[in-house]
Amino acid sequence: MKKRYAFYGFRDEDYRAAETWLEGWKARGWELERVLAGCIVVFVPLSCPEVRYTVDLVPARRREESQEGWVERQAEYRQLCADAGWEQVGESGAQRIYKSIRGQNPVPLQTDPELEQARFQQQVVRPAVESTASVLVTVVLSTVLFFYAERRAVYWFELLLHPGELLALGMIGLGLLWQLYKLFHVCRYGWKLRRAQGEVLPSPSLRGARVRAWGDALWLPVLAAALLSTLWTGNLRTEMPLDPAQLAEEGRSVVTAADLGGITRTDDIMWQEGSGLLSTVSFVQSRGPGGILYVERYDAATSALAGRVFRELEQKADQDETKAILCGRGEGTAIPVETSGAEESVLYQYERGEYLILRSGKTVVRLMADLDFTDPALLATIVSQTKLGA
Repeated sequence: MKKRYAFYGFRDEDYRAAETWLEGWKARGWELERVLAGCIVVFVPLSCPEVRYTVDLVPARRREESQEGWVERQAEYRQLCADAGWEQVGESGAQRIYKSIRGQNPVPLQTDPELEQARFQQQVVRPAVESTASVLVTVVLSTVLFFYAERRAVYWFELLLHPGELLALGMIGLGLLWQLYKLFHVCRYGWKLRRAQGEVLPSPSLRGARVRAWGDALWLPVLAAALLSTLWTGNLRTEMPLDPAQLAEEGRSVVTAADLGGITRTDDIMWQEGSGLLSTVSFVQSRGPGGILYVERYDAATSALAGRVFRELEQKADQDETKAILCGRGEGTAIPVETSGAEESVLYQYERGEYLILRSGKTVVRLMADLDFTDPALLATIVSQTKLGA
């Protein structure tokens, strides 16, 4: 026999829209045969034009009721439905899907609007509120624990260096919005039921119900794909020999220890990472006995983004872990600095060194060393070598 399969997926609060959907299949000449796994419905060619459908919410289990008592009450309810002319053909969540028994004229399962409203509140509204609250509490606690565990400075702009992680966080954010939207719909529809006051209960929009059905079905696969993308892209940070000439050709000039009077080493390495929005190159060099230079260059897609990078580096300078290792911990002392060629500049002095941040256009450069960055000649060399004044 010819059959057709369709995705059901109606949420419990949209059970009345599911009835409209099944009637639409009937109008096209198809009759519901069964429901598979609560989400796939099987249709066969319509053999009884008088067939009717109804979807009901299963009575909730009482708190004091045992498992055996609840199963027995379920069986009694199914028999009650059969006596009313309905046979159960499937279930989905808290929904029970019935079609009329051939040759019988079924009576409505729900004749008391107040009872149906109470069941909706118990079976749909309350679980939706509890579920959303649980998700929000989990996210908030996870965020708080993350920041508590991360003693170092957390830079939000670093998300732009890892597109996979940014995508995953974006999907989690969309998931929270989706959860809140579903809660809003449940509460709004529950309010409409209460306003009905014994009249014919309203039915949700079929189009909206299908959007929610497909949204729930696609959400987990899309989130899984986003999370897998973080594993696929991994950490885009790469390590390679330091080559200032090559960086200059790429338009990412840097200043090295040799430019500042230090020594030149052939085994120095650099780290690169980033995306189309923000990229960075950084390296540590020895300047000779006891002297260490740390250089990092950020190239942003826009000047506004570069400004954001500069401000975050400035605001969290005291908590920066790299700075703490090279220059010392504690609060730094701000030192006035005038840099020709840089639009923004800030200099902090710590117990073992100084921390300099410069920005010009779309580029941000930061340096850490036991050097006197207030020296005009030193600043002019840094600006010239990094092409900040270009």
